[in-house]
Amino acid sequence: MWEILEKIKEYLLKMDFTNLPNFTEKNIVLGVVDLSRYENNVIVSVIPDEEQDAEESFSGQGINLSFTITILCRGKKQENLIKQISEYSKQICSVFREDCTLGGLVDNSKLEKRKYYLDAGATAEQMVAVEIPMTILYE
Repeated sequence: MWEILEKIKEYLLKMDFTNLPNFTEKNIVLGVVDLSRYENNVIVSVIPDEEQDAEESFSGQGINLSFTITILCRGKKQENLIKQISEYSKQICSVFREDCTLGGLVDNSKLEKRKYYLDAGATAEQMVAVEIPMTILYE
């Protein structure tokens, strides 16, 4: 599982966003984010949700790994944050749809329905977030 999470992080680091800040090592977390420890206005976390045997694999020994990529943006007006989070989400989904095997590391991957949180922050600091659930089949 860790190899898959590292591969996803590698993909996120290679993404080139035209009008947005690119992701860096400092703002990608493999696990739960403690916002008090991060100063960046854009934070990405990749969190494993569950793992189970996959009945539909060719050998019958496949594993379904589901996890969530969460992007949190803060430090701007809400309308700008919504535009920013939407663009990040669109580009991330495009990259993972184009290469659903993560360079041959896994058998297949599937993006699920995205969930937006447009008022995720306290009144003192406006934040928005999007969760991008993904399921990966591997053997």
